Amino acid sequence: VATGEMGQQPKIIIWESTTMKIVQTLSSSDGHQRGVSRLAFSPSGTVLASIGLDKQHTMILYNWKKGVQLVKYPTGLNRVFGLSFQPDISLPLDDTRLVTCGKCHLTFWVRYTTDTISPRAGKFGSLAGKKCSVIDLCFDFAGRTIGGTSLGHIGVWPPKDNDSTMQPLKNGSIKNAHDGPINSVCIVPGGTKMVSGGVDGMIKVWTCPTDLHNRIE
Repeated sequence: VATGEMGQQPKIIIWESTTMKIVQTLSSSDGHQRGVSRLAFSPSGTVLASIGLDKQHTMILYNWKKGVQLVKYPTGLNRVFGLSFQPDISLPLDDTRLVTCGKCHLTFWVRYTTDTISPRAGKFGSLAGKKCSVIDLCFDFAGRTIGGTSLGHIGVWPPKDNDSTMQPLKNGSIKNAHDGPINSVCIVPGGTKMVSGGVDGMIKVWTCPTDLHNRIE
């Protein structure tokens, strides 16, 4: 378990989940400023990603066991609401791909070497220019990136290395999935069902086909 502090030079503390003993503390003058807003462990468990509350919402990746900072990169001026490592069915322990989402953006990140990372902006297709924010994200078994948006739509992006453009509404993405913003999307264990929750007070369950030619519905 990892937790992040608020403050001028906030620490990230990693705890042993059963005993709640501290196993590592990440803090340095070159770390985050103002606070830590998001944390995510990699599939292998060796890399910890974090987002800070500084003006540039800086992302830092750590080898947390060694207490070593691997990558530090500004994500931009827009707030970050979600951070997650992107799964790969063929490489289940892959630590090189992440996705962030937030105010008016969704970004794919690839770490080509240990200490470098490159962003690729997710495109919103027909929603471009409509100030669509992605509030939460998850991934299904087939590798699709699924985002709950501020406009009530569920955006769906193809698996890694494919086109980074959101699939069209009513033809891959789900138009008006909720009446108002969608606060949460979560994959049910197994990866073939997805649950969404919105400000409309509704919780909905969606089927995620493993065949990419079939749509989530």
